[in-house]
Amino acid sequence: MTKFHNNGNFVQWLIIILGLIVVINVAGIYADYMELDLLMRIPNTPKNVSLAGELRANDIIQKTVSYSLWAFTFIAGALFLAWVYLSNQNLHTFNLKHLKYTPDKALGYFFMPVVNIFLAPAIMSELWKGSDPDKTSSGGWLDSRGTWKIPIWWFAVLINVIFRWYGESVKYYVFALRPTQEILLSNQKELMFSHLCGAVAGLLGIQIIREINRRQTEKALTAGLLEANP
Repeated sequence: MTKFHNNGNFVQWLIIILGLIVVINVAGIYADYMELDLLMRIPNTPKNVSLAGELRANDIIQKTVSYSLWAFTFIAGALFLAWVYLSNQNLHTFNLKHLKYTPDKALGYFFMPVVNIFLAPAIMSELWKGSDPDKTSSGGWLDSRGTWKIPIWWFAVLINVIFRWYGESVKYYVFALRPTQEILLSNQKELMFSHLCGAVAGLLGIQIIREINRRQTEKALTAGLLEANP
């Protein structure tokens, strides 16, 4: 029988990283707003007044936000996938019936393009429902209520990735085409929207992960798979 994994400390580190991602996204929203303000001021700025210093300073902030987000997203992604694998293993220690995903499948489907768009929220929903401590029978988890947070979280993740990739591609690789002010303004709005979705995804991710971990711990204590702290 597979041993139950107490993921408490692991989850704490994952939540810290996700919290940092939320903070960086909020900083990104502020930097994008400042960039929008500067772009809208340029046409009405007298020729003897230069905004180059402000633009350069804000560009440094935006690049710092971008590099930090990619780095912490990579770390959070690795930790999240490890957590999905261990949490799915925990479901199998409860001897639940009709589970659709093994730990290997739950992990593997996240790496499959297109397939992961549909199966990632299904995998998370199974983790949520299967961890319900109030459903003690092997098949009772099927009647457990899901949560609205998972589909919204996954939608925010997808929109964040799409708009960030597209927005940063335009910003850093298409400038040689001398884009118009309308294109630049549109680009900044896309980046701001991606940072907003990133912050929402991070906050919801923290809540979902923390709650699933709590539910699994409580279920394991009830089943005698985990000893209560003295």
